[in-house]
Amino acid sequence: MTAVQMMRNLSGLGLLVMITACDTSTENIEYPEAGSPAAKLFLEKCSFCHVAPAPTAHAARVWPGVLQRMQMRMKAKGMPSLNNRTLADILDYLQRNAAELEPKK
Repeated sequence: MTAVQMMRNLSGLGLLVMITACDTSTENIEYPEAGSPAAKLFLEKCSFCHVAPAPTAHAARVWPGVLQRMQMRMKAKGMPSLNNRTLADILDYLQRNAAELEPKK
């Protein structure tokens, strides 16, 4: 195998790894209020870079910090942050459907 062929094979493998690592599929997660405007907004905004977590992934009191951290990551990647209304609507959805207590990891 020539060096060029080897590089092509490695490039293809790298692309496959990147595609797999960036899977944003939500088909195996059940989201509360499926089809509601709040659920649609959450999925639209929070599955752009990663799989949107289930609202039960955190307790209601934890979600504000998670959203703040995501806003900082978006800014660091040069993406526009969410406006206050969108952020409030997503936070309301998450807290309304959050876990009773913080899940154990």
